[in-house]
Formats: sequence, structure tokens, C-alpha cells
Amino acid sequence: MAAAIDLSIFSDLPIDEIRYFDTLDSTNTYAQQWARESDQKIRLVIADMQTAGRGRLNRKWITTPGSSLAMSLILTPEKEEKQLLNLFSPLAGVAAAKSLEENHALHPTVKWPNDILLNNRKMSGILCETVWDGPDLISLVLGIGMNIRNASIPDQVSVRYPTTSLESAGCACLDPIQHCHDITQMILTVRKSLGTPAFIAEWERLLAFKGQIVTLETPGKSAEPFHLEGLAVDGSLIAIDASGVEHRFIAGEISLRLPVDPAIDRI
Repeated sequence: MAAAIDLSIFSDLPIDEIRYFDTLDSTNTYAQQWARESDQKIRLVIADMQTAGRGRLNRKWITTPGSSLAMSLILTPEKEEKQLLNLFSPLAGVAAAKSLEENHALHPTVKWPNDILLNNRKMSGILCETVWDGPDLISLVLGIGMNIRNASIPDQVSVRYPTTSLESAGCACLDPIQHCHDITQMILTVRKSLGTPAFIAEWERLLAFKGQIVTLETPGKSAEPFHLEGLAVDGSLIAIDASGVEHRFIAGEISLRLPVDPAIDRI
């Protein structure tokens, strides 16, 4: 664990316990183990530096000391929420975007299903993982990594998507703990609307590239251009291919990027 750090800012939130680390391999890995050891409903893991952080599709997410946010929120889903597990990952994305919008006057968008963009550059990623005891779901772990200062921006050659930081976007608040508090608070607030039309509408309002041509890469297929239409009522992505055929994609199926070739816009 870390040297003493003031976590009193979280006293207004219904969190059962918080554990903070100077260095940790992965907040999600730690949170999954902790979830198996206790039946507390809401717990939070924070690390100043991650050495083996994980993102979607087995990608790495490394955080740098004093420049990044690495957090994992452990939630115990209620009975009715167990039918909505696919929405917890976008819940974290919507909440993180709304926090930056409402608390810090930024204009983020959500690259489906849950990456947070500023000026069309990625500055935050989400990884939602489940914890099971045999057939029984114990907990959900919502992992969030965020580039706070410019020092956290990786070498652009090593990443698949252009990246940025809150500092580059002109955010006045560069305190990772403050952002952790604000995002956690927003997750707990937005969670109340999970699965409702209002939740899908808010997600779609924040959706990046809606109405534009994007490149979608599906397993076993080469990247193809699609017109991004929006979201279905279940949160799946609606997109139209070059032949005018509508497709619906679920999270985890695809990788979404803006097209590299501007000529694709002629579709």
C-alpha cells in the first residue's frame, strides 16, 4: 500500500472501503481478488502507477506516477441488474464523460462502446470484468484509466488510436483523486437509470462520430467503412454498410476508428 494519502474527499459517497497504492500491477486484477474475499457492496481501488494495466481486447494500459488515474470500482449487481451486465461497461464510459462535462466544462464524446475522447483523441479507457463463484455472479469490476497530464500520453507510434490528456485539453483540474471522486459519484448516480430509455438516450447523446463514416473491424474480416447511425434500445451499435445494409454490433465484437482515407466519405 501507499504512504498516507488524504481520501476524505470520498466521505460523501456510499463506499464501504477504499484501498490506495503507490504502485500496483493492475487495479482490476487486485479488485477481482478483493471481490472474492469480502461481501462489501461498493469498494474502490486506486493506484498512482500501474505496471501491467489491461484494456479491452487484451491491450495494455500503463499509467505513469502523478500523471494518470487508474481506478477500479467494485459493484455488487442487484437482482434486476444481472440482466443488464452488458451495460455496465458503457455505464462507466457515460459516467466518466458526464463527469468531465458537468464538473470540468469539457466536451468529451464516447467512442462506442466506452472509450472517452476529447477532440477525437482517446484520453480514457474502460475495462469491465465479472467475478464469479461457480455459476454465481459475485461482483462487477469497472476499471478506468485516464490520462491526466501530458506525461501520461504514450508514444503515438505504440498505440492504435491518437491519444491526449486532460492537460492537453485545457482542463483546470489535474488532480487524479478529484477526478476519481467525481467519476465514482457519477457512476453511482447514472447507475439508477441503467437499462432505461433515458440511459440509452444519454449514451447516444455522447456518442462519438454519429452520422459519420467510420471504419469497423470485425473478427475474421478486414476493416470496412460504415455510416454510424446510432444505438438500438439494447445499446448495440447500428451502422449501414457501403451497400446500404443495416448491421447491429454488440460490444466486444468490433474495433471502431475514423477512416484513414477521406475518399471513404463518398459512400
